[in-house]
Amino acid sequence: MPDGSADFAATDVPLDEADRAKLASLGIRQVPLVVGGAAVSYNLPGVTRQLRLDGATLGDIYLGRITRWNDPTLVALNPDISLPDAPVHVITRADTSGTSWILTEYLAHLSPGWARGPGRSRFPAWPVGSRVRGNEGVAAEIKATEHAVGVVEAVYAMQNRLKVARIQNHAGAWVTPQTGGLRAAATAMLASIDDTLEFATSISDAPGEASYPIAALSWLLVPSRGRDSLHLRAAADFVRWALEHGQDDALALGYAPLPDAMRRSLLRTWSTSTR
Repeated sequence: MPDGSADFAATDVPLDEADRAKLASLGIRQVPLVVGGAAVSYNLPGVTRQLRLDGATLGDIYLGRITRWNDPTLVALNPDISLPDAPVHVITRADTSGTSWILTEYLAHLSPGWARGPGRSRFPAWPVGSRVRGNEGVAAEIKATEHAVGVVEAVYAMQNRLKVARIQNHAGAWVTPQTGGLRAAATAMLASIDDTLEFATSISDAPGEASYPIAALSWLLVPSRGRDSLHLRAAADFVRWALEHGQDDALALGYAPLPDAMRRSLLRTWSTSTR
């Protein structure tokens, strides 16, 4: 960064206009490289069918309004599942987290109570839940706690074979956080995203039958000054490589590649901005 402490940084949170202007004055640009998201994982012994949740219901769980698994709202969403008469054990993050921001950004779209209350945050004031640190902590706590539910980074959930819920998207379809659904969310939002270097916006609750609704772009923060020319050129070359050739590697890791139209636009504007 400008003080020479790092070549680049990464974030799951789109910078607002004021922060982008501040970083631009320091010679730092924000560029998305992949599409990720958050998965709702759960531990319901004896339940073999995949749980279904919508945004309003998930918001009520995190607000502490739904406290038992056989709540009528959950039963109505899951008529083919015999949900237990057991308390819902909510697992939340005890640390600052991009995953928490992705979740709360989604809840703020779909849950008026969440929007009025805790709102969007990397470190929200969780109304309920047992707090643990890291994706690995949340996953371990869910696995160890019967009737638990929590949210982890989508790739982490897939790599660790956690049970994940189907989430109702903007079109009313039930989707899981597979790479196709993540990429579909970014593609569907392209029409409403400014064609800039940053594409600094939310893709939560995107339209489209295939779109996974708890999706987000992931960005690098890359300096254009403040370090020697060798480091700056290496960082710029890495971004170009990632956009031109690295998307297949991202897919192999479980992240969704950027939509082709976005990737081509980024390559044009990135090449111009780093000459």
